[in-house]
Amino acid sequence: MSKTTKEEAEKQCKETLENHRKYRVKKVKIIGSPDSCLSCKEHIGKEYLIEEAPIIPNIECTNPCPGTKKWQKENANKNGGWCRCDIVPVIPEVYEPSEEWKNSVKSLNNKVKNGKSIKTDSYIAVGIVVFGVLFVIWLIWVVWIPR
Repeated sequence: MSKTTKEEAEKQCKETLENHRKYRVKKVKIIGSPDSCLSCKEHIGKEYLIEEAPIIPNIECTNPCPGTKKWQKENANKNGGWCRCDIVPVIPEVYEPSEEWKNSVKSLNNKVKNGKSIKTDSYIAVGIVVFGVLFVIWLIWVVWIPR
């Protein structure tokens, strides 16, 4: 591991945002610890359009870096800090239904409004099959079984 540089922070942030974009996320929110540094506190709790999100981890962070002195020396940013903030998707706008899905829902709603439904159609089909089986049994009973 090495010290967190601006380039590494930008790369990590870009990867996070690209993952969110795959799932059609439109907005992200910055979360962090209540005892974060002033540089981080200005972003914590705010929502951003995914294209306008700040770079997280914050390279200007001054939160104390955890771990041993050696680990801190190898991993802390230029200020000796360790950013604990994260970018998370804003859930209500994660998924928008596709046009195909919207059309299928409309079609089902129209069937129900017209007095039909998938459940009713299924019951009718099962009824016809049961009647057919019973009719065949009756025919066999009447025609083939001698008295």
